[in-house]
Amino acid sequence: MDTSGNNVENEMAIMDFLIVDDSDAFVKLTKRTLNKSALECTVHEASNGKAALELLDSHNACPDVILLDMNMPVMNGFEFLDQYIQEERCTESTLIYMLTSSVMEQDKMKAREYRQIKAYFEKPLTAKDIEQITADLAARDQH
Repeated sequence: MDTSGNNVENEMAIMDFLIVDDSDAFVKLTKRTLNKSALECTVHEASNGKAALELLDSHNACPDVILLDMNMPVMNGFEFLDQYIQEERCTESTLIYMLTSSVMEQDKMKAREYRQIKAYFEKPLTAKDIEQITADLAARDQH
């Protein structure tokens, strides 16, 4: 993670990803999908929202992308977002995507209430999802 809190302006920069998910299987699958993509990235992981906040504190940095599960023990994805927003963490520099197995419309509607969530992806992460993330990163870096 970039310790200055800023993204390095470099087309070939290595992107920092934070996967927040309690499922080891989905974390491994997501990492494998990212590794197969054209994105060069470093992947950090946390098993729940509380662990993710602690990781962000310990690195004192902002990842480029957070892939956030919704349903986790200790602190779920929405609880993480509420605290993340309240503490005004990386609110403009980090792109957050809800990556979840939930297909319930009420969950999708709740996710849409957060302007910080760029998109809602259903597990597993796909090449199409990565294309959207790549396009969003490029748009972010244009500003």
